Amino acid sequence: MKIISLKLQNIRSYLDETIIFPNGSILLSGDIGSGKSTILFAIEFALFGMARGEGNALLRQGKHEGSVELTFAIDDKEYIVMRKLKRAASVTQDAGYIITDGVKKEGTAVELKSDILDILNYPKELLTKKNLVYRYTVYTPQESMKQILLDNKEFRIDTLRKVFGIDKYRLIRENCDLIAKELRDQVKILVAQTEQLPDKKLQVEHLQKEISAHDGRILEMQPKLVLAKQQFEEGQIAFIKMQQEVQALQIKKQQYSAVDNQLVGKTEMFTRQGLESEQLVEEEKKLQVELEGKEVIDVASQIEEKMKESQVLEGQRFTLVKHINEATVKKDQALQVQQKINTLAHCPTCEQNVSAEYKQKIQDREGVIIIDQDKNITKFQADQQALMAQVEGKHKEMELLRVQEKEVTLLQHKKQQLENIKLKKEQLVVGREQIKQEIGALNTQKLALQKELKLHKDSEEEFKVLQVKVDGLRQVYHQQELQVASAQKEKEGVERMIAVIREDVVKMESYLVQIDASREKEEWLRKMFVNLMSQIEKHVMAKLYHEFNALFQDWFNVLIEDQALTVALDDEFGVEITQNGYQVSLEHMSGGEKTSCALAYRLSLNQIINDLIGEVKTKDVLILDEPTDGFSSEQLDKIRDVLNELALEQIIIVSHERKIESFVDHVIQVRKEEHVSSVS
Repeated sequence: MKIISLKLQNIRSYLDETIIFPNGSILLSGDIGSGKSTILFAIEFALFGMARGEGNALLRQGKHEGSVELTFAIDDKEYIVMRKLKRAASVTQDAGYIITDGVKKEGTAVELKSDILDILNYPKELLTKKNLVYRYTVYTPQESMKQILLDNKEFRIDTLRKVFGIDKYRLIRENCDLIAKELRDQVKILVAQTEQLPDKKLQVEHLQKEISAHDGRILEMQPKLVLAKQQFEEGQIAFIKMQQEVQALQIKKQQYSAVDNQLVGKTEMFTRQGLESEQLVEEEKKLQVELEGKEVIDVASQIEEKMKESQVLEGQRFTLVKHINEATVKKDQALQVQQKINTLAHCPTCEQNVSAEYKQKIQDREGVIIIDQDKNITKFQADQQALMAQVEGKHKEMELLRVQEKEVTLLQHKKQQLENIKLKKEQLVVGREQIKQEIGALNTQKLALQKELKLHKDSEEEFKVLQVKVDGLRQVYHQQELQVASAQKEKEGVERMIAVIREDVVKMESYLVQIDASREKEEWLRKMFVNLMSQIEKHVMAKLYHEFNALFQDWFNVLIEDQALTVALDDEFGVEITQNGYQVSLEHMSGGEKTSCALAYRLSLNQIINDLIGEVKTKDVLILDEPTDGFSSEQLDKIRDVLNELALEQIIIVSHERKIESFVDHVIQVRKEEHVSSVS
């Protein structure tokens, strides 16, 4: 892994800053509190996100949003990861993204961490845990490394177990204890569930005897049931045969009743038609008397002729009315002219005075017109009165003809009625003859049915007696059937009880097998597997101890060249210090010696973890945070040897020591002015 660049926005003392990281050794130089460690925390946040409560320490005070964008490369493939922070009631992580080969993938904080673990080839179980692999192989705050040396041995051993990944053996032992306890509890439960096994087996024996007793009863009842069934079936056959005869007799009775009803109906119809025929004869005689000597004449043509004449007269009358109206109009117009000329003083056209002579002339002219029109009106009105008298005469003639037309119509109706009576008389004669023949046939059929009914008059009584007998046989058969069914049902109930108890017996016997198996498992886990895990853990820890101890001594000797001062690891991976043949406590050593121990421990742990995990992608990068705290000028020169010995692709050192600038490849200056950090 190679870190390429880091972009910070509103992160601690940074407002908007981009930091470029070249290859080789890099020194982040600056005064204490200038913002160097913030860069390291931001790199870790970009990769793995933040733990609960860390957001308040990362997001710049007074800002509501911030972000970190880290660009890094692995195996010549470039990645960009961006995470965001936002402030509400508290500071939380927002969704971010990862860009791989130009393809952007957005995700939540957890999804981004999962993708980063895949890219770095870190164990997946770190998804919900602290990033111990990263902390002890890439970046560890120097004070944290000193703390692991100074803390109690239980905390140190527990931390190293997690870092080395051998904490699983302790978890296995604890899980084995839980499983063994669960197996013991399971055995207790199964033992309690098998206590009734002997009683269950005894119950099965007693119930088998009950089944044998039921079988004996059923065997005794079977002959009676067979006999009752045979008698019932024979009676049923006779009953069905007799029932068919009775049903046939009922049909004959229905036929007799139907024939008798038809006979009564036909007789009544024959009588009714005879009376109707006599009535028709009387009506025929009466109509013949009424029509004697009377003829039908054509009155309709006379009425039509009178109507045409009346229409001509009406036309003439309308013409006279028109002439009267025209004469009246002319007379009224003349009267209007006379009235207007009397009141006219000046001519409306030429505006000259109208003379009395001219007015009289006009009065005379219009008077002649009025006299002529009065004569015309008198003449036309006299002609109109004469025409109206003629029209009224024509109407009276038509009324007389219409009365005569009604008499002719009535005469025609009576003639048609007479013809209908004759036709109906003929039809009645034919119909009565046919009814007479049908009555004869029905009488014959009725006599035949009477004979058949007389022959079977006792069948219905015999059927009733047989029905009572069959009902008795049915009841006897049903009782026998119920007795056998009851015994069979009792037997089946016992068989079901046996089946249930046998299921319990089989289940309890399987519990006995499970008890033996669980006891064997519990004993194997307790006596063999747990001891095996302990031995494996001790073997792994011993191997790691020897490798760790050798590396720790080598790195310490690189940092401090003092023959009188030696270091080693004790059994709990603590530091044993010997000076001039005497053991010395770490607390009593100088600041530079404490820092040398912590740095040697840190570098040894880095190599051990990288070798132990295998193909992690962060082996080529190392971040050292204030690794020279308390170093003398001579000890500072040893950092050059450390860098040469490590020979990594990229090493980032955070220090305020100016001397280190002389033996690193690149220097990034970090400054803070007015609470804002920047780099150059």
